[in-house]
Amino acid sequence: MSSLRSAGIFSAAAVAAGLSSAQAEPRALTSFGDGLERNCPVVEVTGYFCTDKDTCGDKEPALREVLREAIEKADTDKDGEVDGYAMANTSEVASDEYNQRLSERRLAYGIKLATEEGITIVASRAFGETFAQGDSPDANVDEDRNFTLLITDDGRDKVITKLPDGRFAVVPGVATVSYDGPACNQ
Repeated sequence: MSSLRSAGIFSAAAVAAGLSSAQAEPRALTSFGDGLERNCPVVEVTGYFCTDKDTCGDKEPALREVLREAIEKADTDKDGEVDGYAMANTSEVASDEYNQRLSERRLAYGIKLATEEGITIVASRAFGETFAQGDSPDANVDEDRNFTLLITDDGRDKVITKLPDGRFAVVPGVATVSYDGPACNQ
């Protein structure tokens, strides 16, 4: 099942610092109920991969369920059309070249799932290990192995921006709901 992570309005400072909505501290949390949960301009979905894998294997049905729920929340005008901005990452466990190719395969897999569920991919980028936390025993490398999709129904340049480091982020002041797909390596 999906795991709802957060909802809120995120500060311009957090976005300028390169934090995704999942990493940023919310400026003002919004209660769930009759508003934000059903009519949110941006829904963020993060799917996780097992070590050295570029598919979710037996966790794919659960990830598809998360995507369908995210589409329902993001599709505010209920016309069945939403846009997606996709990113993929790896840990630092292998070489830079290997990790770049692996993140590209993860990105292709994530885009395939998203488009099969009806999301129009507007932009995408594979980052390899660029944003990995590290390969030390204390780092959570499972969190580094991911595919992130920002889904919106609110116009292509109104709610999503591209940061100087190439990542896509929610425009400051835009409400966001985030979901995690099923965990891996556990």
